Amino acid sequence: MKHFAFFFLLLLIIYGLGNFYVLYRGYQWSPFHGPCLKWVFIIWGALMMLSLPLMNMVTLPWPGVHAFWMRLSYTWMVLLLYALMLVVLVDLTGMVLRLFRTGIVLPMAGRAVLWFSVLALLLGLLLAGNFRYRHFTRKEVHFGLSGSVKMVAISDLHLGLLVDSARLEQFVGAINKEKPDVILVVGDLIDRSLEQVKAQNMGSLLQQLEAPMGIYAVPGNHEFYAHEDEALQWIAGQGIVVLRDSVVRIPGVAYILGREDHSVAGRKTLRQVWEASAYASRERDLPLLVLDHQPLGSAEAVDFGTDFQLSGHTHGGQLWPVSLLVRQVNDLFYGEYTRGTTRFYVTSGLGIWGPPFRIGVPRSEYVVIR
Repeated sequence: MKHFAFFFLLLLIIYGLGNFYVLYRGYQWSPFHGPCLKWVFIIWGALMMLSLPLMNMVTLPWPGVHAFWMRLSYTWMVLLLYALMLVVLVDLTGMVLRLFRTGIVLPMAGRAVLWFSVLALLLGLLLAGNFRYRHFTRKEVHFGLSGSVKMVAISDLHLGLLVDSARLEQFVGAINKEKPDVILVVGDLIDRSLEQVKAQNMGSLLQQLEAPMGIYAVPGNHEFYAHEDEALQWIAGQGIVVLRDSVVRIPGVAYILGREDHSVAGRKTLRQVWEASAYASRERDLPLLVLDHQPLGSAEAVDFGTDFQLSGHTHGGQLWPVSLLVRQVNDLFYGEYTRGTTRFYVTSGLGIWGPPFRIGVPRSEYVVIR
C-alpha cells in the first residue's frame, strides 16, 4: 500500500509539473496578458491536475456529470501530452539558436498568429483522433474456417461511463449486420464498474447479439478490476458463454479454448487446460482457436500446436508516441503474425481506455473471420 501511495504521488507530481510547464509557457507566449488571464491559467491548471485522479477514485452520484468530467479530464490529458511535446521542441530549438547567438523575435501580430495556429493544430489533432475512434472499421482475416462459417471477434469494448449504451447500440447493430455464425469477445467487455453497466441497462443490448452457433467470451484485465467473478457471472447472464481456462467444440468448425487473463495468479497452461477438458482423450479433429486477451507468451501457443490465436488488450497503442512503448512491452502488438505453424491476430478493439481518441495508431475495429 505504501508503494502504491508513493507511486501515485509521484505520478501526480509529474502530471502537475507538466501542467505548470505547458500553461506557464503558454501564458508567456500568449498575445494576451493581465492578472485575470493569469488566474484563469492557474485555476484551470490546478483543476485539471486534480480532476483526473479524483474522477478515477470517486463515483459521483450524477452519472452524466461524472462522465462529462471524465471526458474533459482525459481530453485535457491528451492535449497536454502533445502540447508538452511542442513546448519542449520550441524550447530546445530556442536553446540551439541561442548557442549560435541568433534568435527569432516576433511582433505582437506574429505571436498571435503563431499562438492560435498551435492551438488550432492541437484541436485539429484531437478532432481527428476522436474521428478515428468513433468511426470504427471492419477487418477481415482468413483463418481457413470450414465451409461458409463466419465469425466476428470483438475486444476491449470497455463498457461503462465513457463507452455508454448509445455506443454499445452502434456496436451491436454493426455486428448483427454481418450475420455471424459465431461471436467471440476477447476480453475487457466491462471497463471498471459493473454498476455503471447495469445502470444503463446494457445487458438488454448485449442480449440482442445474434449468432446461431453461440457467443463466447474470455475475461480481460478490466474484468479483474471490476470484481471478476461478479462481472463474469453477469456476462454469462446475457446469454454469453464465458470460457475461463476451458474448451468448447463447435461441430465441424473448431475447438475454442478460452484462457483466464494474465492478471489472475495461477492461471493454467494451455496443456493443462486441454488435458482438463472433455476432449483430452480424443484426437484433435478440428482446428484449435485460442482466445487470450493479452498477447503474451506466443511461444507457448506455438509449442502446443495452436492453429489460431486471437488477442486484444493493446488497443494498437491508442496514442502515439505511447504506442512505441506498448509495442515494446507486448510480444505481439497489432495485426496478423505467423510464428511456426501458428497464426495470430491482435485486434485494436472497438472501445477505448480513458481518452476517446486514437492518434497515430490503427482505428477502432471489429474482426470478421472466415
